[in-house]
Amino acid sequence: MGTAPKLLLFTMVKNAEFISSQDTNPYKFQPYNISDFSFFVNGKLYPNKGLSLGVDHEKTSVMGYRTLFEVSDINHSNAGHQIRHDIFINIYFVLLYVFIPERDASEGHTYHPEQGNIRVELKFVKPLSEAITCLLYLQFHNSILINLARNFTTDF
Repeated sequence: MGTAPKLLLFTMVKNAEFISSQDTNPYKFQPYNISDFSFFVNGKLYPNKGLSLGVDHEKTSVMGYRTLFEVSDINHSNAGHQIRHDIFINIYFVLLYVFIPERDASEGHTYHPEQGNIRVELKFVKPLSEAITCLLYLQFHNSILINLARNFTTDF
């Protein structure tokens, strides 16, 4: 039970590569035949329907690829982020979500973060043949308030 995040980055890597040796690459993030990704805050599903990926099909895997554009705020511009769709599926599979109404975690917007529990649900097309490590990077909204007497309070 705590403050819900304002930004989520989710990826998966082979457990053997995560533990790492000189012969492995811990930065090779793959989808491992994931078919559905769901993130819940207090039982409420984000995005509203979850994310059906079907990474073995190019048309449905674009839904995960699109999250990179939405979060980086280049969804409707001529800018890019140097990760092509084929590289996204084979090497840099990362899902990104922003949970604040303004959809931009880097701007100085004010919002009231939810308190509660978070849960991630994954569905795979077939059982995994080896152990994987799921990595989550969560960015939280914290603030420091300073009054005229230079006293400060925090919410964390």
